[in-house]
Amino acid sequence: AGSPVLFFRRTPLEGWGRVYKRVLDLTIVIPALIILSPILILLFILAQISTGSGIIRQPRVGQDGKTFYIHKFRSMHIDGDEKFPQFKGWSSDELKDPRITSVGRVMRKTNLDELAQLWDILLGTMSLVGPRPEQPRYVEKFSQEIPDYLKRHHVKSGLTGWAQINGARGNTPIADRVKYDLYYIEQWSIWFDLRIILATFIFLFRQLFDNNES
Repeated sequence: AGSPVLFFRRTPLEGWGRVYKRVLDLTIVIPALIILSPILILLFILAQISTGSGIIRQPRVGQDGKTFYIHKFRSMHIDGDEKFPQFKGWSSDELKDPRITSVGRVMRKTNLDELAQLWDILLGTMSLVGPRPEQPRYVEKFSQEIPDYLKRHHVKSGLTGWAQINGARGNTPIADRVKYDLYYIEQWSIWFDLRIILATFIFLFRQLFDNNES
């Protein structure tokens, strides 16, 4: 009756924006894989010895709501869920979770377990920067509880993101993370990605330094 019922909002990450972002990913991730290969191999060996399996492969919901598999260096005992069923699932207090190995605890604190996702970025299932991917069961839950939650799936999931460098991680309410994710999607630019990547490097170095001191 002359009244609009659907609204379409374009974001910078459409059309050529996606192409530019993919070029940036490859420009950074290919040299990074070559330079970091000794560290990645060491992390794999440490994870293999401490947990019984070097890599864990888990389903996540990514761009356009499609499921893909994310890779991490394993930080939990391979039979942890069977030994400690009371801790099965997502853990809000990693210090008290007996499924996590001592090596795994260090990798999680420094986010080194996430470096396996450089391979996912090379394959194109993830990007260097974007909303962190969630498990399918949590996506279904959060999409019913948080308005606009599914809008964060307009872009590829990222190894790091605007939410993470602003401290929205760990026990931060999901609604707060979504606000940062949507701001990133709406304000995206190559320079915004580079700013987030630089801030992530600074954060990682601080974590490594703090961990060595402790």
